[in-house]
Amino acid sequence: PIGGLKEKTLAAKRAGIRTIIIPKQNEKDLDDIPKNVRKEMKFILADTLDEVISSALRKKGSAPVTRKKLPGRSGAMH
Repeated sequence: PIGGLKEKTLAAKRAGIRTIIIPKQNEKDLDDIPKNVRKEMKFILADTLDEVISSALRKKGSAPVTRKKLPGRSGAMH
């Protein structure tokens, strides 16, 4: 989880950012953000770094990228 979600969100809004990717563990902290600000922002909840990267690199309006496992690979980094 991250700290200071409200402050980071308000700073992002002032900078013109309208989409924010946050850890799913911070979902409960969204209630701390003023309702009018939440309405203007899009929050993407992510569990893994793969989800963060996929969301960040997705073109506007495109479907999410899904990761396929290769046969014989465990997915672990070596």
